[in-house]
Order: sequence, then structure tokens, then C-alpha cells
Amino acid sequence: MSIEIVRQDKGKDLTVKVSVTVPADEMNAARNVKLSEWAKRAKLPGFRPGRVPMQVIRQRYEAAAHGELLQTKVQETYEAALKQLNVEPVARPEINVLKSEVGEPLEYEATFEQYPTVELADFTHCSVKLPVAVIDDEQLQKAIEKVREEHRVFEAVESPAETGDQVTIDFEGRLNGQVFEGGVASNHSFVLGQGRMLEDFESPILGKSAGDTLEFPMTFPKDYHQAALAGQSVEFAVKIHSVASGTLPELDEALFKQLNLEPATLETFEDEVRKPLQAQLDDQIRALTKRRVFDVLTSKHKLLLPTVLVEDMVKQLSSSKNTTEPLSKKEEKTLRKEAENQVALGLILRKIIEVENIQLDESRVDQMIQSLASPYMDSTAFVQWYREDKNRMNNIRSRVLEDQVLDWIIDQMKTKDDSMTSEKVSELLAKE
Repeated sequence: MSIEIVRQDKGKDLTVKVSVTVPADEMNAARNVKLSEWAKRAKLPGFRPGRVPMQVIRQRYEAAAHGELLQTKVQETYEAALKQLNVEPVARPEINVLKSEVGEPLEYEATFEQYPTVELADFTHCSVKLPVAVIDDEQLQKAIEKVREEHRVFEAVESPAETGDQVTIDFEGRLNGQVFEGGVASNHSFVLGQGRMLEDFESPILGKSAGDTLEFPMTFPKDYHQAALAGQSVEFAVKIHSVASGTLPELDEALFKQLNLEPATLETFEDEVRKPLQAQLDDQIRALTKRRVFDVLTSKHKLLLPTVLVEDMVKQLSSSKNTTEPLSKKEEKTLRKEAENQVALGLILRKIIEVENIQLDESRVDQMIQSLASPYMDSTAFVQWYREDKNRMNNIRSRVLEDQVLDWIIDQMKTKDDSMTSEKVSELLAKE
């Protein structure tokens, strides 16, 4: 086999065209071996199995054997050529067969893009500001009040319904005189003003008392989630069974026990309220940190980017926007720039993993899955469900490995804490 690099325009693009020739005698010998194997299994009328003359085998099967041989030889010699040239293709090659007839040498060209050479920067000369933030007292108090609202105690009253009261009703809705799907309910309870029901549905109930009945027209919003009702005018009949006024629970042992806190103290309660807030903030801080560090990475490396990877990333980013509307030229330009940054970052991280021999930490994979499972009552079932899917596991392993690389890079860089409020973290995430 002979191999020749026809074109490799380093410095301009990453396209490589390789010319491969397999001599005719090598092709003939390989084809004869294949025909001999077929002859052992051949069953033809007038001949005993395995005793068919080679001339007959050749007449019957040479074309098919040659077709199989071409596929096998192209694959084998292409892989051998890559090893000999020490190049790594980004995607499958475009194969152009130049000669392939029986008795001729096999000649073909393979054209592909190779991965670029990545020379890693000296990260010890790079610096980055790491965001630092904690949940403040005001945020904690807002969260505590939300918990109290969720556990408001309601008692029946005879007074007319007001915003914040809980009402229990029967209702029936009709569209063009016919009851529509989802338009009927009995003993349905909700709190006025919480937004669970449409405002135009709640408004006629305000000021009414237990035992009242009423009928009123209503028009659904044009963007209502049920397409059949969006923008439609309907008639509702409502019967009010009860009106209940709520009082907020005290922050005392009774509430803490109701929440199954142990010990049932204010300190434990505040810790439990703070945990999810801080966890969410920590995720935002991590995301902002990652963005800042990765921005430094891409700014320190100027790479030739494989066209196929950029185009694939453009498609991924476009599909993630969930819109059928065509993008403006400005949006297309922004999208392509984002795609190029993502591809460049992926190539840099790939090189760091290779050079530093960073291995996936399976214990961190377990920790991340457990973290995802924590909000669910049956966390064990969630973990089992998560691990059953290969794509989910590949995704989370990629995330963990990326986090490991991020930690390694931060250890190399000069860092400085950047203290800020949680609101500032959210604001910067939206901007940067």
C-alpha cells in the first residue's frame, strides 16, 4: 500500500486529502482468498458441497466478492493511512474511488478535516475574578414568609370573600352552550389572588359569600395553553360552598413539628429554609465562575476550527431556540460566534484532559445524581431511573469531567474573590 498526502493546507484550513493505492497483486491475492472461502460453502446444482471448480466460483461470485473486498480494503487502508500520517479526523471522510476494476490496483482519495494542533497557554500567568455571594437576611425572611403563607391556617367565615381568602366552589363552564373539557369541577378550593385561577374568573367571586350562586361570561386569553379555548368566550355557573379566612402560623414549635424538623427549633427551621436558597445560589455562582474562566481560556487560544464541528454546533444552538421563525442576520452572526466559541472551548478542554491525564471521578458522578434526586420523595427510584439511560449517564459524566477540568484550571490561575449580592450574580449571568 502506498500513501500520499495530496493537500494539507496548514495555516489556512484543516482539510486533508490523502491518496491511497493498493497494488493489483495485493487486491488479486485478497480476492482469491475470499473466493476460496466462498467455494468451501458454495452449493450449486450438479456439484457436491465444497467441490465446485474455482472457475465456476469465479464466474458466479467474483463481482460480489470484489465489491465486498473494495469496502474492506478502503476501511483497512484508510485506518492504516491515518496511523501512518498520525492525523485524527474530525468526522467520516469523503471517499472518491479513482480505480477499482478487477485486475487493477485500488486507487482512492479520502478527504477530511483533522483536529487542529492546540498549544496550551501557561495558565499560571492568567488571572480571573471568582464570584462570592451568600444568602442575606432579607432573602431569608422572604423565604420564611413564603413558608408561612404555604401553611396558612384557614377558618370558615360568613363575611364576603376577599383577596387572600380560600373559597371552595362548584363550577361549570360552557362554550357555545356545550360543557367543554376541563370546564367542570366540584368542591374545588383555591386562594383568591394567588394566581391559580384566571383573574377574570376570580373577579366575579370577590365580594360573594358562602351559599351564593352566580353566572358570568368570561373570555380566555389568546395565548391560553388549551388551544381549543384560546380567545374563546364562555359562560360560567358557580356555586360557593365556603369562604375561609387565613391566619399565618407563628414561628413556634407547633409549626416546626408540622414540618418534621428535628430538633424543632427556630435555628433548625432557618437552616432548612436557607439550604435550597444557598444551593441555588451556589449553582449560579458555579455557572458564572465557569463562564469567566472559560472566557479567559478562549481569549488565550487562537485556533483553526473544523468547519464540520462549527456547523454541527450552529444546528444544535438553532434547534435549542425552539422557534420556527427565521433568524435575522444579526442573530445568525451572534449564533455563529457562540458556536465558534463553544467548539474552541471544547477543543481546549479536550487537550487539557489529554495532557494532564484527567480521569473521570465516578464519586462526583454519584454525588451529582444524588443532588438531582434530592427534591424527589423516592430518591432511590429516581437514581435507578437516571442510571438506566445511557444518554443521561453520558451527559452527566461529561458535566462532571468538565467540572473537574474547571477545578484544575482554577488551581493553576491567579484568582481573586469578587464579593457581590445574589441579585448581582443573577444580573451578571444574564449579561455576561
